[in-house]
Amino acid sequence: MNDGLLNFYEVFTSRLFRIPDYQRGYAWMERQVSDFWDDAVNLPEGRSHYTGMLSIQKVPEDVYKHWDEEFWLTKKNTTPYFVVDGQQRLTTFSIFIECFVEYMRGLDCNSGKDDAQIIFLNDSMTLKEVVEHYIKQSNPTGVLTAYLFGYEQDNPSFEYMRHEIFQEPNPGNLEKTLYTLNLKNAKTFFAENISAYAEQYGQEALERVFENITSRMVLNIHDISEEFDVFAAFETMNNRGKPLSNLELLKSRLIYITTLLGEDGEEERFIRSVINDCWKEVYWQLGRNAHALPDDEFLQDHWIIRYPYSSRRDSNYEAFLLGKEFALSNVAHSKKSVRANIEDVSFEDRFREEFGEGEDGSEHEPSVVESTVEGGLTGKYIKDYAESLKTTARWWYATFYPDDEGSFSEEERKWIERLGRLGFVYFRPMVVASFLAEDATEAERVALLREIERFIFVAFRMSGAYATYNRNNVYRAAREVASGAITVAEAAADLHRRIEDWIHPETAYDASGFMSRIRRLFTNGDREGYYRWVGLRYLLYEYEDSLVEQFGNAQKKVDYFKVSEKDKVSIEHIYPQTPDNEYWTERFGGYFDEEQRALTGSLGNLLLLSMSINSQLQNDSYPDKKNDKRNDRGELVRCGYSTGSHSENQVSNDYEEWDAEAILDRGMKLLHFVERRWNVRFPDEDSKRKMLFIDFV
Repeated sequence: MNDGLLNFYEVFTSRLFRIPDYQRGYAWMERQVSDFWDDAVNLPEGRSHYTGMLSIQKVPEDVYKHWDEEFWLTKKNTTPYFVVDGQQRLTTFSIFIECFVEYMRGLDCNSGKDDAQIIFLNDSMTLKEVVEHYIKQSNPTGVLTAYLFGYEQDNPSFEYMRHEIFQEPNPGNLEKTLYTLNLKNAKTFFAENISAYAEQYGQEALERVFENITSRMVLNIHDISEEFDVFAAFETMNNRGKPLSNLELLKSRLIYITTLLGEDGEEERFIRSVINDCWKEVYWQLGRNAHALPDDEFLQDHWIIRYPYSSRRDSNYEAFLLGKEFALSNVAHSKKSVRANIEDVSFEDRFREEFGEGEDGSEHEPSVVESTVEGGLTGKYIKDYAESLKTTARWWYATFYPDDEGSFSEEERKWIERLGRLGFVYFRPMVVASFLAEDATEAERVALLREIERFIFVAFRMSGAYATYNRNNVYRAAREVASGAITVAEAAADLHRRIEDWIHPETAYDASGFMSRIRRLFTNGDREGYYRWVGLRYLLYEYEDSLVEQFGNAQKKVDYFKVSEKDKVSIEHIYPQTPDNEYWTERFGGYFDEEQRALTGSLGNLLLLSMSINSQLQNDSYPDKKNDKRNDRGELVRCGYSTGSHSENQVSNDYEEWDAEAILDRGMKLLHFVERRWNVRFPDEDSKRKMLFIDFV
């Protein structure tokens, strides 16, 4: 292993870098990129700055001789290296260089010049020299172009880097992932900051920043010679402020294991290609939306679906996967044991053996959970695991963004959207499992989604059950559904039975727990009652949805829960929190202050509507809230309830005046709706009046 401190100019001298397949893509975000830039612009005169570690390994000739675009360059005293650690720094540096080059080309004084004619740093360097030293070189015929930094060919980041970062023409359709988004954001950052810095401090100051980065920011370079050291070291290496996720570590682990299985070279390459293909798909799914999904959360949910779950290890899925299931100790030393048949492993039997599950579903958990692998890891087992990750990623993403899944029926999409508004709690693995189940029908999945939605609303939003209530049963059922041990219909029936046993529909729902929770909202803190109830928005949305189904005209329905609309939504107090209008004084002045506060926060007084309307209505009288407001020219200034949603129309049409009796009446309507919508029967009308906390009316 050769060590030494080198600046970026020396690092790129006679070297070509590639990110190997076991590495993640570009993970730095604005904070890390900004730190890199700040280090460069604030570097004192005459000083060097230690930038970090760069661990590299020579690429074997039997690998790089197949590189069509780069092999010619290796014949010109250029050595290709895999980057084991330091990818983030090299990527950031390369993006900066490209942005600097593009900025210099775009200056008016350089218009019409080629790179060889653009000179800077006191006439000591041309832009052509910069490009050929750090970015790319072309062979004498100009047919082949070798990029001096990039990814292995099958990585979508490599194509994106070439076409979107280095501006190679004719990109075609580029795959976009969370990592390509980070590349794009880093380029935007440098382009904007280079331009702004030059404008503020001058061209010479910018050239000094270039010199700081290329000549005075140094790396501690390690040349690693043994492959085992590469993989062993990679799992313990973290980049500046951006440690590897468990999903990234797992990919590295699986690829490393493929080198130890004793398979022939062709089979090993095939398994590695499967792993890379699966991880590429997973990262595409997780990063395909602007709001990237957390990969560790995905890995945990996949683990729940695939393996026996125990509440004692719910936060240690990474210890199970990296420490047990895919531990190096599971790789047998002999070829015979490595190829042992593990296709008949019964996860159900393994679960009972490990956890001592009783017939009542209780768990008696051991202190140590062993791997479910029997007979040693095989290439087939690793391949199957990777492909299950790939398949699961599609449906996991779809639970967050159902509009992007073209195979969903309208009913499936509607119920998943409902769960998104309501909150999945711990049911996301169950929902994903229902789409992994090969024999499940649309009707069965919809029935399960209905039961999940009802369970969450009644148990958690109304009754205030503990967050872990029934979780173990649901996780076990998710695994059984995905593996085919039980059907989707059986999982739905079990969930239905559990909630029915709780709410006792044949008698009446015990609302004491719900009332106790709401009572605290009327008496503690800001004492705003139902306004602070976690289930309020969902209830009001579902009520509006029921009116749409009843009266039609879905165009009047506002999707209050789309992310882009979040800042346009509010809960309207029809009788306002600050009732200083004469209209309100006349109708509520006879009540004590505490009674007025209770009326304000009671369920019937709360109405969902757009923020733009709410901010304009404020403390207006009820007649003014009901009607549109127009200026002297007849132009609409503000909409009223009469031209709003079905819920607003109903309030406007049903109540000539808004007083305490109106609040009570509408509150009773909403509680009747709860009974119908979620099949929850309250004892009697008097109990419902008490649930509104305005029984003094």
